[in-house]
Amino acid sequence: MKALFILIALVVPFAPAACNSTVQQTPPGQQAQTPEPAAEVREEPVELTGIELHKVKLAAPHKMRDKDQKERVFDQAWMVLLAFKNRPPVRDMRTDIYIGDYRVPEYGGYKNGVYFKIYDESLLRSLNDQDISIAVGGRAKQSLGRKFSTADYARLSVEDEAAVLKR
Repeated sequence: MKALFILIALVVPFAPAACNSTVQQTPPGQQAQTPEPAAEVREEPVELTGIELHKVKLAAPHKMRDKDQKERVFDQAWMVLLAFKNRPPVRDMRTDIYIGDYRVPEYGGYKNGVYFKIYDESLLRSLNDQDISIAVGGRAKQSLGRKFSTADYARLSVEDEAAVLKR
């Protein structure tokens, strides 16, 4: 008998509170009220306010394969910082960033926007004067009204990767 009381004392706290609730049924001839749809949230358009290009020494070497499947190791890269007045909201849909037709494969966030790295100099040169755009959830690209410039990229001095992101 004592074991039964102990079992009940252990099980009762885990019993759902809904077990004691009553169910209201709609009488015949009356329609049940449906909840009102949630108000549509209007998002502000994304406004790109700044574009910075930095040449950085990587904290760790980056390995990748080229078109011919030859492995290349990079100790330096060009870091692109895109600053936004209002960043795109975090959502469960993919947000892609494009420079021209090039989709940025990976990017991260920093206090004013997003950043990404370009390792290959020929790719960097090919992106000069290309339109920057985003695509949300697989929809059509939306231009951000700015062009990417690689002017004077060869004159950039090498900076520490972490120091660039802390600014």
